[in-house]
Amino acid sequence: MALSPSRLFRSIIIAALVFFSPVVAHAEKMSIAVLPFECAVEDGKPYAKQLEATVEAILIDMKRFTIVERANLLALLDEQKLSMSGLIDQELTGGIVGGVQYLVVGRINTISQEKTYNQATNRTAAHVSYNASASLFFKILNVETGEAIFAKELSVKQGDEFLGLVRMESSQDALTQLVYKYKLQLRKILAESFPIEGMIVGVEGESKGKVTKALVSLGEADGMVKGLNVEVVTRQSIGGKTRVTKVATGKIHSVEGDFSVVSMDSLNSGKLDASLIDTKNGASPYYVLVKTAASDAGGKTTSSGPRLF
Repeated sequence: MALSPSRLFRSIIIAALVFFSPVVAHAEKMSIAVLPFECAVEDGKPYAKQLEATVEAILIDMKRFTIVERANLLALLDEQKLSMSGLIDQELTGGIVGGVQYLVVGRINTISQEKTYNQATNRTAAHVSYNASASLFFKILNVETGEAIFAKELSVKQGDEFLGLVRMESSQDALTQLVYKYKLQLRKILAESFPIEGMIVGVEGESKGKVTKALVSLGEADGMVKGLNVEVVTRQSIGGKTRVTKVATGKIHSVEGDFSVVSMDSLNSGKLDASLIDTKNGASPYYVLVKTAASDAGGKTTSSGPRLF
């Protein structure tokens, strides 16, 4: 079936960008290592291992990292007289050699369960339920600079949107649900700590000179899937510093090899000037940031670790 003139023109533009534009060059994968999670309480050690495996599975799912073999890294830490406890509680004073760019460390500080007997009422029979709570310190280190790009205690609080008190019919179910809720939060943290960046390189739809759909330089190899949330920003250099301004939001509408089409949210579709986008050369002042893991948009989650839930 013959292509319509508009689709044929777009195919030609995409082909030209693939061969001649530097914006389609995919960034090399970052090297990252997940150290064994520590646990300050004996009962929490099995769950520390589950959380550690969960983080590795999320990183694999993001398709942007080379996971460094843990055995090699532990030997390297031993050579440099660095301990995991030291990495959790302090910043690095100097970069670790061996090609590792980022380190992920964690420690379960508290984990507890509570058995509750519920009296019978007019509507329900008497039954036993279980509550579980925990606090996890989670840290991501930039090895080259020695700085922490994320470091926070993730604690359970009753009624908290992140981790409410988990009430289940068995203690094992309660703890399993607790780990699952951590999984959701850790996925969000990792995605926001390592946003995927691209550029708007073409106009796919416009109304009165304003962009409604845009072609961006991120595709399948970058982990793009339909439905991912996108931020559009501009950058301005001021006094040697860069000012980043958010100008619009949207979602990945479709993925076409090395490129994706983004549909702008209706409230933001009038904020991108189509005349500033140089489709011929694949350049514009508009950058896109994707801060969401692929599985958040319904993509298939892959994991080399055990199925936890």
